Amino acid sequence: STRAMSTAVELAAKRKAMLRAMDRSALETLLLQQLVCGTLSDVDLTLAASCSDVNSLGLLEGLSDDLLLRVMGQLDTKTRLHVCTVVCKRLRALHFSVSLWRDIRLSPEWINDDGLRKLAHWLPDRGAVRSLTLERYNWGEAAAHEFVASFGSLQSLTLSGAIKTHLAFSFSRLKFSSLREFCFDPMGNMGDQNVVRMLAGMPALRVLKLCESQLTDKMILSVAMTRHGMANAHPVVGPPSSRKNGIAPPTAVLCPDLEELIQIGAARWNDKLSEIGLAILGKAFPCLRVLRTCVSIREPCAQFEMKPPLPDLETLEILRLCPFSGPHLSAMCVNALMTGLLKGCPAVRHFAFRHGRKYMGQLEVKREGGYPPPPPLALESLLWCAPNCLQTLELGYFHIAIGGHYHRVLPDLVKLKCIDCLGSAELAACLQAGGVLLQSGCESIETAKRRDGSLIKWW
Repeated sequence: STRAMSTAVELAAKRKAMLRAMDRSALETLLLQQLVCGTLSDVDLTLAASCSDVNSLGLLEGLSDDLLLRVMGQLDTKTRLHVCTVVCKRLRALHFSVSLWRDIRLSPEWINDDGLRKLAHWLPDRGAVRSLTLERYNWGEAAAHEFVASFGSLQSLTLSGAIKTHLAFSFSRLKFSSLREFCFDPMGNMGDQNVVRMLAGMPALRVLKLCESQLTDKMILSVAMTRHGMANAHPVVGPPSSRKNGIAPPTAVLCPDLEELIQIGAARWNDKLSEIGLAILGKAFPCLRVLRTCVSIREPCAQFEMKPPLPDLETLEILRLCPFSGPHLSAMCVNALMTGLLKGCPAVRHFAFRHGRKYMGQLEVKREGGYPPPPPLALESLLWCAPNCLQTLELGYFHIAIGGHYHRVLPDLVKLKCIDCLGSAELAACLQAGGVLLQSGCESIETAKRRDGSLIKWW
């Protein structure tokens, strides 16, 4: 043991001598590598105690520390770490500033598991971190769990990438009492049960962003039944006796104050959210103010009603409305859904309603000579159901059916936008001729066309 201790002392002495012999540029490069990959104590102390006169910022020397912190706060996390470790002594001293690390965004492309552990201990105050983003997730379960758990005052959390099912179980054990915004975009479906269990640890959540594979009818049904005390009988949540990995199904009210529900990547299809999930949305999230998603509808859908309604919803955007089969929805289904949504959201101010198509296969499209025309949207039904507080209206990929003279006026409407709609020119002419829909306060009537001048060929 004595020989081993002497050998360790000799190696430490040789290491210190080697570090003293290195120039500042080599020390800075080594320090940055050690920061990402592991411990950096020896290099850090040697660089801090070096007699180098590299302490000036050149033209930026006249800036105060407050201005430097504002500038550095606009940099990404990797660049901030670089600046605070290897540029000069003055900037290295700024890493103790708590305001510089309120927003952290990490990627496994430049920091590994050991780097996560070291960074957690290197930060001056982990309790001051408010926003944490883990992109293209590919870290080990233990390192990631330990790293996320070390931030107890997070207000925003974003997880995206190759997140495994067992990792979702691991995160469901964590409690985020102050979390206000949660963005979850895994590669693949984590299961409704895991998502519900993760939400159980976020009682103060206000904004929830989910990918299309997680925003499903079953997830909404699970939250609704948990809210109304029926979670024990639900097949997704399960009875309290069914424990997995030591985690009991949630019995408390989930996301009681949720205000925004948003589907990430709304340009993609969502075959797992249908009119069933929309109808019971008020039972799951009664305080909802913003809803932005895509919906797949099962034909036939002759009537639609939201039970209960969403009295506080102000922004409703159905960005892709498509059937489970077939190229487009029927006119009866489209108008029933639009009427039900407007009646169920009496306070809506911004309403977007876009129809989409599911491709039936290129061979069939070529054989039939193109897609069939879009479904007609009855302007009369729209005017009859739209609330007076409506301010912006956006319609996409419909055939707007205009007929007769309409006496209904929307006094607060300031913008009407038609995207690839047949009949949009007739609608604009009708509005400009008689002002039957809009009063003089309307700012614009927009009509989007393709580059070839056609109103609609493919969306």
